[in-house]
Amino acid sequence: MAEFVHGDHLNFTLNNLIRNADEYLFLISPYIKLHSKITDALKSKKNSPNLAITVVFGKSEAYQNNRISGDDLEFLTSFPNIEIRYEKNLHAKYYASEDGALITSLNLYDVSQDNNIEAGVYLETPKTLVGKLTGWAKETDLDVKAFHFFEEVIENSKVLFKRTPLFEEGGFMGLSKNYVESKIETDLLTAFFDKPKAGFAFTGYKSYDKDKGKGKTESPAVPLGYCIRTGKPIPFNKDKPLSAEAYKSWSKYENKDFQENFCHFSGEPSNGLTTYATPILKKNWQKAKEVFKF
Repeated sequence: MAEFVHGDHLNFTLNNLIRNADEYLFLISPYIKLHSKITDALKSKKNSPNLAITVVFGKSEAYQNNRISGDDLEFLTSFPNIEIRYEKNLHAKYYASEDGALITSLNLYDVSQDNNIEAGVYLETPKTLVGKLTGWAKETDLDVKAFHFFEEVIENSKVLFKRTPLFEEGGFMGLSKNYVESKIETDLLTAFFDKPKAGFAFTGYKSYDKDKGKGKTESPAVPLGYCIRTGKPIPFNKDKPLSAEAYKSWSKYENKDFQENFCHFSGEPSNGLTTYATPILKKNWQKAKEVFKF
């Protein structure tokens, strides 16, 4: 059954989906900054090692850690059975458990839940789960199609963190399993983000809070510049005006006077007028000095 949900009903549906999850929980959202109600719902699962949680988020090219809150990252990595993954092209939002799935415009972001006009479709899988497992359900079912699509998104994303529960046999004839502890199998978070995990700070992204004014943005933690070879956003540093990938290519010859393609300050085409030695167009030099105080 498909149900259109919006407003408070949408928030309630998401909260309820999390609280009722027993087998698996997918939280797929480009932006993650958890609302207190979502945090409370997740806390109810902290002692549920049988619940496999998968979190997928995206990031901007310029600032690696500005699409997930540092506090939330610390919170999520403490769960006994969890994977945290990254997909750079992620824009869809999908939340699912064995009971149903929510396809929505809503990011897993507190301000979105409090202020934005959001809507979605909840796909209930009541008791068609047995059908799916036995082959009775048709592949044309909307919830099945959505599940398979996002299952593929998960499989193609990069695992940054994985904690797996360990069990030992217990009870009569070993028919039950007792949770022992959880083991971290993968932890690439420190290497992936700009700062060590313990020092993460939420650097901010576009503000959706209408009460604070439309179009306002929070200041990024690192000033934005552009790679003079590719034009991609990178941290501004006039002494290091190339992306890591472009620098590998440049370092083969290390010709500081080689003509490049873009202005490190503005990102506009330079038509060969910028180099590693002079990465900023002359017309932008004074403005760059004022903005970046060098």
